[in-house]
Amino acid sequence: MNLKYALFLLLSWVALLPDSVWAQPTNSDYQQALRDYFAAEPAHCLGVKQWPVYSHAQDAPWITGRMQALVDAGLARETRQGENIVYQLTPEAEQAWRTTGDLCFARMELDHISMIEPVAQGMNAVYFTYRLTQLAPWTSNASLRFAFSDVDNLIAGSSKTRYSATFRITKRGKLMLHSPPIPVELDF
Repeated sequence: MNLKYALFLLLSWVALLPDSVWAQPTNSDYQQALRDYFAAEPAHCLGVKQWPVYSHAQDAPWITGRMQALVDAGLARETRQGENIVYQLTPEAEQAWRTTGDLCFARMELDHISMIEPVAQGMNAVYFTYRLTQLAPWTSNASLRFAFSDVDNLIAGSSKTRYSATFRITKRGKLMLHSPPIPVELDF
């Protein structure tokens, strides 16, 4: 038999093997993929990007409440101009704001993987918890956590709330993120 023909038959047979024969990612591979994902993500921020903030007497109470919470946390100061209030960043907050254009409070990273389960041919869902790093000291302020409930939820859910992300496995066993992490349930 011709060596080239034998090699062609062998490669053709290998190409027909099911995906399950190829290298499968390990728990460590999923951990690294999630670590890489979170490392590339921006920090979590409050989303107040315009300063100073001008509040009018007709503003919704939640807007005024958020601004007052920033004052309570030492991030902003207020001055009255008639019926209006002008909120400005404190010098410490202004320095942090200039770095990112927002008031960022933490970074999310992988805490631990609790389960990996197949969801389709060549796709697995990874269930995990997260932890927060670089947590700003002002996030412990009760007024701020009440006014910015998304901040409170994220902090309270650290190491508790399960997230899932779906990965596609290539024929060579490499992981490709198919759907980014989303909370599975709120558990705090």
